[in-house]
Amino acid sequence: VPLDVVRIPPEFPLTDPKREQKLSEWQESDGRGKAFGEAFRDNRRIALLAFPGGGKTLLLKRLAVAYAEPKRRKLSRDQLPDVTLFPVMIRCREWRDHIQKPIPTILNELSQITGQTNLSNFWDAIVPMLRRGNIILLVDGLDEIHVDAHRTTFVEHLERFLEDYPKIRLVVTSREAGFALIAPTLARFCQRWRVAPLSEEAIALLCDYWHKLMAGDKPEALAEAAETTARIMQSSALRRLAENPLLLTMLLVVKHGAGRLPPDRVSLYDRAVEVLLDTWNIKGHEALNVKEAVPQLAYVAFELHKQGKQTATEHELIKLLEAARKYVPQITRYARDTPHDFVKRVELRSSLLVEAGLQKDGHKTVPFYQFRHLTFQEYLAAVAAVEGHYRGYTSRDTPLTPLNRYLEGEEWKEVVPMAAVLARKQAEPLLVRLNTLAQKAIANRIRSDDDMGPIKLENAVQLLLTSLAEEAEASPDTLSKSLEVLALLAKGCRDDSDLWRTLAIGPYGIEFEEKAWQLYTQGFQPESLWLRNTYAVIAAMRLHNRHAVAADAHREVMDCLQKGTHSEEIRRNFLAISGDIWSSTHETLNIWSDNDTATLVEQYILSKDSDNTEAALWARALLHDRETTIRPKVGTLELVANLYFLDGSIASLAGFFLGRVVGFPRAYWKPQFDADQKERIVGILESDRVDGRDRSLWHGALVLSYYARGVVDDSKLGSLLEQMKDRSDVANLMTSLLAGKSREGSMRVRRPSVTL
Repeated sequence: VPLDVVRIPPEFPLTDPKREQKLSEWQESDGRGKAFGEAFRDNRRIALLAFPGGGKTLLLKRLAVAYAEPKRRKLSRDQLPDVTLFPVMIRCREWRDHIQKPIPTILNELSQITGQTNLSNFWDAIVPMLRRGNIILLVDGLDEIHVDAHRTTFVEHLERFLEDYPKIRLVVTSREAGFALIAPTLARFCQRWRVAPLSEEAIALLCDYWHKLMAGDKPEALAEAAETTARIMQSSALRRLAENPLLLTMLLVVKHGAGRLPPDRVSLYDRAVEVLLDTWNIKGHEALNVKEAVPQLAYVAFELHKQGKQTATEHELIKLLEAARKYVPQITRYARDTPHDFVKRVELRSSLLVEAGLQKDGHKTVPFYQFRHLTFQEYLAAVAAVEGHYRGYTSRDTPLTPLNRYLEGEEWKEVVPMAAVLARKQAEPLLVRLNTLAQKAIANRIRSDDDMGPIKLENAVQLLLTSLAEEAEASPDTLSKSLEVLALLAKGCRDDSDLWRTLAIGPYGIEFEEKAWQLYTQGFQPESLWLRNTYAVIAAMRLHNRHAVAADAHREVMDCLQKGTHSEEIRRNFLAISGDIWSSTHETLNIWSDNDTATLVEQYILSKDSDNTEAALWARALLHDRETTIRPKVGTLELVANLYFLDGSIASLAGFFLGRVVGFPRAYWKPQFDADQKERIVGILESDRVDGRDRSLWHGALVLSYYARGVVDDSKLGSLLEQMKDRSDVANLMTSLLAGKSREGSMRVRRPSVTL
């Protein structure tokens, strides 16, 4: 099934008042998905991100085969360009011991590293092709270099290699986790793309292929494929799983073996392992007893993960299995053959554990093994932690016991949440510990001066979020405390938005929304935690989850606002509008870009309910980003100008509103101010500090002085902007002001040399 990819958006700074507008415009022009073959044709260097099982490695294998054997390139509809290329693949997990070396050194030492003497002249053979640009370098799994410094070094070596051989093609893959550190360096020489979730058409196509493979082109097989596709599409949980190629394949394997579809990821992995061991390929090889196989494989997976490894030589693997039989009594009771024979049975029977290649071990060349996919290793490591398949287990242990020391480890981000889900009610100590660690992050966030910058979730917060998004069982008290911590640290749910959305629309979603609402409306927390944004985005996510059609979501909100009977409900709906626009997560944002919505919102700005005025102000400001041709009414501008001179957050929000809705002609509005108000405007404009709330106040002062005339003369305004020319938010505000003047036909203000 051909995969689609989407461009990763550029990093517009959060300080830019036109950030959402720019993201929306970028989404319209560059944000649509396309076939990978088309992206590969148009971009010589691609950095490709995906979640576990998203198809990264499979895609690289397809490229390797397609260009190693040109005849096979035509056997798929993936639109790969018809060019002559020789594929060279570096799998980071297998080259970890050599990954700090320069790439020419790795390729030149290939014979010594692998022990394969027929590769002794490999480097000399490919140098002419490198110079001509006939090489496609495929780098698989940057995230599998777990030491940050080593990952950074490898990417720097990669950049130098491309400087030496600029004509070659490159595709480098990574999981989302682990990419942020090297993203700025990769951005210098790669276009960044993300594997798109499988579309409904792709899911149906894979279901068809699968059922034909299992039962041939019989009408019954095609009917079953259609029924399976329909069942997947009708279940939001199954649909989310099926958007991932590996998980969809596993869904189909499990359905074939068990006769039904599993409901969630952990259940899926559990059933997939059981099917592969017990019922898969039963005609070719004898089934493996799950009670014999799973504890041994789990022990191996946990030990490899502890060591930060994904591969083991045959000798290392045998030693691990011998230790498993020694230290886990259950294994000894069920083991029926030697560790060596067990490995061969697992490989032949299920391919869960496979011989993946050869490597040098001293003076010998030996085979090495790995789990078929990292996901299986992570799942089985979680099984080991929950069921006690590790050295030193006692009856007093909980899943926290073996995992406690790894809660800060990057490579355990998938293991810990799966263990929390597998443990059911026994996960309580683990969730309490994650909550305690996450609590410490709150104080750090509050102390942070960079309240506008993007965030990277702390490990404990990420683990807690993933655990609850995947429905780990917590006591009412622990759940309440955990949801409160997550709401405090979400910062608008922009990081890992898929997980935030899963949590928001899942069984804990109602309580999560209410917790965010309570924290926001109590008003005790600092603005740097962005609680208003967090509640707004959660409300928008839940709004869209209630309605399959965006127009129905719009209708629900408009009905509430038009009735206008419940103040709290009105405020919540305004925040849902703002959250939908601000988060930019839906392609249906134009549902808010109409005159009726803008008019209704402005009516509430003029209301006597201060809470609704505040919520409506934010919504109207963000609406202007979507539809700049709808001018705010003069009466609205006059009221907002008065609010600007009040104390507290309403003044900052008024400044934010004024900074967003500029662009109308200067003659449209001429506010009048008394001497004290003029003095305050001048003081704000001349302030040295333009950060946080002060930024919105500064924008408001600039707009008010521009339209009022005479508060600060035009040359002074130009001079102020000249001093701030390196700030994109000021530059864009100036662009909007000048746009308003140009429609007036007057350009008396000296245009400062602001970089636009």
